[in-house]
Amino acid sequence: MYDSFAFEKIIGDSAWTRRIRRRVMQVATYQYPVLIMGPSGSGRELVARAVHAHSSRADHSFVPFRCSFVPASLRASQLFGQVAGAPGLVKSSTLGCFGAAERGTLFLDEVTDLDFNSQAQLLQALREKKVIPFGSETETQTNVRLLASTSRDLDREVQAGRFDPELLRHLNVLTVEVDPLRERIEDIEPLVRFFIARFTLENGLPLKRLTPAAMALLQVYRWPGNVAQLCDVVEQAVLCSDYDRLGPDAFAPILDELDCVEPEDVASRGDRVNNHETVPHVEVVAGQWQTLAEVEAEHIRVTLIEARHNQQAAARMLQVPLSELASKIARYRIRVPEFLADRDAYEVQ
Repeated sequence: MYDSFAFEKIIGDSAWTRRIRRRVMQVATYQYPVLIMGPSGSGRELVARAVHAHSSRADHSFVPFRCSFVPASLRASQLFGQVAGAPGLVKSSTLGCFGAAERGTLFLDEVTDLDFNSQAQLLQALREKKVIPFGSETETQTNVRLLASTSRDLDREVQAGRFDPELLRHLNVLTVEVDPLRERIEDIEPLVRFFIARFTLENGLPLKRLTPAAMALLQVYRWPGNVAQLCDVVEQAVLCSDYDRLGPDAFAPILDELDCVEPEDVASRGDRVNNHETVPHVEVVAGQWQTLAEVEAEHIRVTLIEARHNQQAAARMLQVPLSELASKIARYRIRVPEFLADRDAYEVQ
């Protein structure tokens, strides 16, 4: 998804982005393993590459290994190498990822997907700085810095008996936490502008501009697929739109088709909303009649609160297209809600 992983490519203006840049610089100076935790698509490999780029190993290889993509029967040979004549009719030796990353950095994505045999061999490599290629009985010295990532709760994986607690102890020396995109919506605008510039340049297109209504739509979407999903959506919009300006109509059909957000049933939310949220209502005071626009704007605010600020759910409640709702939010300058990390809801500023 990303083709440039320099530190400067950690795009965003949020407090998290500033904090992650400082953390990358901090952990890059050490030689210990780093455990990068965060949901899929949030940029864990971007962080790993930034750590490598600012480490003393930057002049050597960065080798990614996606544990979930490789069948269990092939993991040992691909990770630790294989000697000629080993089972599988291999005619020549292979280095494996550890060999390819010698003096550099090996990144294990979704390390929790490793089987127990691979976990045991990885633990040995961390403890003794040695690996045994598949089909060999001879240990090979290795000089590799290990970075690992996971989207799972490793303590729960250990408790469930799916992950070696000793391996976790060796991996969990330095940690970096990557927040989901919905918790750092300030990063959406700079990310979108970066992706638009990238895809227009790559495809020889004139630079496209984003309307405020389109940005409002993108900022209220919850992005279950995080930055990777945002990148895909922007790419589709850039390539499929015939106009130089990208409005809500360029994005709403793509988001509707994804159908990733499953809004709560509106009827079942009534008691919770009444008990936990103060829903404003429109009051008409004698001699102070509200304009139709003011009434509509207030009704949209009320509906957004009822829908817990899920714009797709609000559009269904109002029985209007998602693009039309996003346009009205921009027109009436209704503040885009900011996600609060210590709650599972949004609040209107």
